[in-house]
Amino acid sequence: MKKKALLCGLALTGLFVGAGPSEAQSPVAVSSTAVSSDSTAAAKPLPESDLKADLRDLHEDLRRIEGALHDLEREAGRRQVIANSLSNNDAFIADPWMGCMACGLPSMMADSTRLGAFLKPRASFLNLSLSTLDLQSTAVHSLVARLGGYPEISSNVKAKVDLDVLSDALKDFDGKLVALKALCNVEAPNNAQILMAVGTLKDSVKGIDTVGGRLWKAEKK
Repeated sequence: MKKKALLCGLALTGLFVGAGPSEAQSPVAVSSTAVSSDSTAAAKPLPESDLKADLRDLHEDLRRIEGALHDLEREAGRRQVIANSLSNNDAFIADPWMGCMACGLPSMMADSTRLGAFLKPRASFLNLSLSTLDLQSTAVHSLVARLGGYPEISSNVKAKVDLDVLSDALKDFDGKLVALKALCNVEAPNNAQILMAVGTLKDSVKGIDTVGGRLWKAEKK
């Protein structure tokens, strides 16, 4: 009898303990539904002018140009990392998956590490990045050509000046892109020269994007 009473008591205790969390969790389920409903309502885009839509596209195209330039930088910047074994000090090529070895991580695996020779840029990867740059720069040219037709810019003296600055910056970008292509389209591309050319193009892209941001704000005035 005592055993039965004890078992019944444990069962009842389990029921009460089990009921607590489910009751506490029920409001969370309701609030989760409410949050989901609010998120759906917030997902509806606000009305956007054609000018703002074009400026948004300009920003996105420039972001993709930056991505292609970053890929070129990685390709031209590939180098062997040379390490020396702790056991016999023989030099060997460090594991390329250990990307931080060249940054001087604690020398638990090697006495020392140093950057070795540049690796030859691979034509297929250079051409892939250059094709992306051509595609996106064409899109940027089309967008910039349309901007002058918007009354928000044509009737705003400061915005018209910014558009002139943007056009000049785009011409500068075009000239630098031609120079970069010439460096890439040779039998033995020079890694250091490509890296320098990519750096100057990144500066041009940043300048173009900055002016785009100013034109976005000009519509509010």
